[in-house]
Amino acid sequence: KLSQLAELAVRAHPDMAPLRNLLAKLRGMEPPLRPRLMEYARRLREARRRSVVVMLRQFRGGPVATLSCSSTVLEFLAEAWRRGQCTTVLVGESQPGGEGAEAYRRLRSLGAEVKLVPDSKLPWLAAELKCTGVVGADAVYTSGHVVNKAGTYALAAGLKAAGLKLYVIADTSKLLTGSVAGVKWEFDVTPVELTAGIATELGLAKSRAELEHLASSPDSLGGG
Repeated sequence: KLSQLAELAVRAHPDMAPLRNLLAKLRGMEPPLRPRLMEYARRLREARRRSVVVMLRQFRGGPVATLSCSSTVLEFLAEAWRRGQCTTVLVGESQPGGEGAEAYRRLRSLGAEVKLVPDSKLPWLAAELKCTGVVGADAVYTSGHVVNKAGTYALAAGLKAAGLKLYVIADTSKLLTGSVAGVKWEFDVTPVELTAGIATELGLAKSRAELEHLASSPDSLGGG
């Protein structure tokens, strides 16, 4: 059954909110599932597109610092570069795993000016170049905590100390209610107070109260 496969996927990747929210949706669905899943997939694609639009409205141009290889962040960067708004991208190596190298390769293929930076140096260099931080998320909890690639906390804190901003692009399929119970060692947890906001398809959320409001919205894809 699809629900059993989804349960196995959640056990293998407990930090990935979209899998947990999909499992919650499956449990509430009656057969036939295919048309309902197709509609959910359509809504998910549209939510990601609209989240990028929300982020583009916030971005004032200039250099950007990021981590990992979020497809949503890459979509934002590609569009910002196409518009001439993004001058340079700093990509952290994103260890363990080194996903930053793939992000570097994809952005280079667009002709963007990209620098692959050691994770330990990224917060300092991003502050020196007055970057805007833009990252994705594996999960965003209504307690006001963002679970993402290790190094996100340091980047957010470094930019905040320099009077700069870090945004998170995460559609509402990434929303989970409650608090973070624990994360795998390749992730870290960043409080929403260190960010300039979470760009979702329903708007920019800057506080725990706003995240709770989004999770309870009938238009939300998450909140499981």
